[in-house]
Amino acid sequence: SIQFPAAMPFGEDCFTREDEADDSIMYRSPILCTHIDDDAIVALTKHYRRTLPATPPGNAVALLDLCSSWVSFLPPEFTPCRCVGLGMNSS
Repeated sequence: SIQFPAAMPFGEDCFTREDEADDSIMYRSPILCTHIDDDAIVALTKHYRRTLPATPPGNAVALLDLCSSWVSFLPPEFTPCRCVGLGMNSS
């Protein structure tokens, strides 16, 4: 059973940013970079191949990809009926 602390263990100072400037300035132009190297992409794709369920008959699988990238790390044989990516910009 999970036991949560009675009080929040983090103070407000834990959530302040080093740079409080408006983030929209940085994301005006798409930043299309890959944050992990080719070996890490291969390893992550293998992990997803082992971890994600097989696409069932009728394909009732949907996927929410948080921190999505412009490069997919999903194995090509994983074909959800819906895949929604949440990334840093609309591109």
